[in-house]
Amino acid sequence: MKRIIIVFFVVFCLFLFLFINTKKQGGIEPKEEVKYDLVKYRNIEVSFECEGLIEAYKIYKFYPPEKSMVEKIFKYPGEVVHKGDTIARLSNHELEYRYEKARYELTELNKNLNEILSSGSLKNYYTKEIKELKEEMEKKKIEFSFIKKEYERLNIVAPFNGFVLRINAKVGEYTEGEFLKLSNIDTLLLKVRLSIEELLKLKVGQKIKVIFYSHNNSCLEGIVLYLNYEGEKIKENYEFFAGIKFRRHRNMLPGSKANVKILYDFSNRLSIPSDAIIEKNGKYFVLLKNGEIRGINIGLSGSQFTEVLSGVVENDTIVSGPVDYLHKSIYGK
Repeated sequence: MKRIIIVFFVVFCLFLFLFINTKKQGGIEPKEEVKYDLVKYRNIEVSFECEGLIEAYKIYKFYPPEKSMVEKIFKYPGEVVHKGDTIARLSNHELEYRYEKARYELTELNKNLNEILSSGSLKNYYTKEIKELKEEMEKKKIEFSFIKKEYERLNIVAPFNGFVLRINAKVGEYTEGEFLKLSNIDTLLLKVRLSIEELLKLKVGQKIKVIFYSHNNSCLEGIVLYLNYEGEKIKENYEFFAGIKFRRHRNMLPGSKANVKILYDFSNRLSIPSDAIIEKNGKYFVLLKNGEIRGINIGLSGSQFTEVLSGVVENDTIVSGPVDYLHKSIYGK
């Protein structure tokens, strides 16, 4: 019995010695396989979630050629129109009379010219009479072309796929100012509210991605059109906004709210996996492959990678996981 107790005691002491010695050397055995990664230059994808408002990017305003009466309205505010659709028809008797008169006069001149040219009594094609008739026809063509353009404006046709925002007169009423506002729906504008930190990460002309949670998680590409702020200065705080142009997707219309996630890349940044960084007492550390614990300074932090400003250099090999192993190695417990 004493021999068994002695053997057990010796084995226990040996195990305790090995455990203490291993801990002193910093070699904590992980439960999972250790993962390694290189410090290298990558594109860092940064994202943030916010609320926004979908607005019109391009607005078409229609003014009648002259004071005209609304004869018929085919599309009303809130309706979607396609390029070439007739939105409304106006009536202007004086303009219609001038159009018909100019068309008739041009037709008669052309008829007279053809009769003269087909006459066998003419010896020379370039007679004075023909020359004067042709000159008069050219003047009438120019006059008719101008009147025709004005006349065709009485029939209001959508110049692009759009959304009717406003019609300022009813059927039977006269209009001479702004009659119609139509927004382009092929291209829209997303206006989002940002924090100052988020604003400083963006720049005009930057290409980004937008995930619309409120529209079936549609992921669309966009371009930052503007960055600005609105409102009064209150306790050093402003309301910052960004305008993002993007191609319309399905049922998106101006005036609708959107819950979105903005994603954008910062290229060529020295970085490591974000999971490889351990915070301790407000400072950041990484574990190198050789067991050395190294303090680092970080910059941009993305969904997968974080920029490293100092502490490690390109091609250093760091431990990127498992997280429990990193915590035990750096915290010592």
